[in-house]
Amino acid sequence: MNEAELNEQMMNLFYLGYYLALFFIPFVVYFLLFKKNEGRSIYTNRDWFYFIKLYYAKKAVKKYQEKYRTRALVELDIRISIPREKVCLQVLSVTKDILEIFQSDTHVLHAKLPKEQWKINGLNIEILEPVKRLRVTFSGLLKNVAVKDYEKVEHVQFNLIFNASGSPTQIPHDMDTRLLAEALARENWRDGSWVDYLIDQSGYELFGALQGFIKGDSYPKEYVVNLPACRSKYEGICDRYVLNRGLRIFVADVYGNLINIVIKSFKNGCSQLNYGSVILSNGKIWPIKGIDILLKLVGEHKNIPEVIITHLEVEQKLFKCVIHLNKSKALESSNNEQEGYDCLNIPAECEVNSNQARAVIEVLVQQKSTFLAIIISNAARKFLVPDGFIITINAYKRQLESSLILKKSLSLLDDICCGRREGKLEDICKETVNCFKKEKILPEIVEAVVTELKNIDGVKTIGWAVRSSAIGEDSEELSAAGQNETFLGCLTEKQILKSITACWASLYTYQSVQYRW
Repeated sequence: MNEAELNEQMMNLFYLGYYLALFFIPFVVYFLLFKKNEGRSIYTNRDWFYFIKLYYAKKAVKKYQEKYRTRALVELDIRISIPREKVCLQVLSVTKDILEIFQSDTHVLHAKLPKEQWKINGLNIEILEPVKRLRVTFSGLLKNVAVKDYEKVEHVQFNLIFNASGSPTQIPHDMDTRLLAEALARENWRDGSWVDYLIDQSGYELFGALQGFIKGDSYPKEYVVNLPACRSKYEGICDRYVLNRGLRIFVADVYGNLINIVIKSFKNGCSQLNYGSVILSNGKIWPIKGIDILLKLVGEHKNIPEVIITHLEVEQKLFKCVIHLNKSKALESSNNEQEGYDCLNIPAECEVNSNQARAVIEVLVQQKSTFLAIIISNAARKFLVPDGFIITINAYKRQLESSLILKKSLSLLDDICCGRREGKLEDICKETVNCFKKEKILPEIVEAVVTELKNIDGVKTIGWAVRSSAIGEDSEELSAAGQNETFLGCLTEKQILKSITACWASLYTYQSVQYRW
């Protein structure tokens, strides 16, 4: 090839690059400068640069998986899922040496844990063999949530042993790399912070069987159970602090195949992170490589569908799951701490590749005030949300515990409502409201409120709204919307503090008490 031909080819390449640049530059300028930046939507789909992002996301996920590869398998958190209508264990969560039990009547219990054995209010959990065998026993009173007409409390005993059927599947190390990378690639990348969308969590899943007996008022004879189960353990940041919403589906079919699906939407992370695993009847365990469930269609604002249809890809094998949810037998529990959420536990009948199966679905949703905080932090560019802050139920409880007058007034109100003492309900409601309004807010609460006010710019010219967000609001049993007072146009610290006490007091107005009782 002579010099003239070489120069001609170079010029052809130059012109090819030139015209390609002219073609792509308008699109790049449009996306970078003119396209409206809506921030991270709650559920983000693929964009034009999806496959490029997927390439880099795979590398980031591999580093993420390797980071947690050597972590020890220790006994910290416990969650047991059982696909059986008659038996439903609520969430058991252990953080360091504190055991929290989320009961169906919304109470949260705490207890110190001795090594290898945990006890609280009649419940005993004992590690028989680390990561393999676990004993759970209980003897005490429980509320029968299946009875809707009245509150039924009965004595219950159970003695159950969890036996693992194989080795644990480590999270995230043994999860499918591409599936995790796809979750990252679906997000909007505006800077290098996209690598932090994978939250600092790790743990394992362990398939097995839960065997033993249950005995109680509803079971005069010992009810023997031998149930397939999946036990999960997590360490790192607790779900309650980082999750926007969550979905867990555990399925067991008639041939012994067990499926565990986990879908999480994080407040400041992946808007939909999918993973899970399957243990086949031959004992082989495979990570799930594909899940086609859209989280926005399951449990958004507690809107639970009648049927969930999903296709799962597992090592060149496809599972089609048709899940029929039995919403009439759903159990709901709430965590009323600062990062509050509601947990729905729903039994289901289902088909796996036309084979009969049972399932249990767990839906985790944030409570109203927590969801408002999520909108403020994550969607400020998409929604115009005024600045604000939340005075949690813990502040209200502290105020209540510090005042003997308030406690006496509420005790009298409770006695009259329950018929233990005669009296006119409307009059005692007025007295209780006046007690709240006259009581001074605790200094530490005042200090916290004033500090938050000063942290927001322009506080002297801002008109504030003080309103309530009921813990049980927008549930299946109660709405509570409009029952309590809202105070608008508060300009000074004094007005705001006065409105806070009045807002607390409105919980005990005659109309509000009548609504709840």
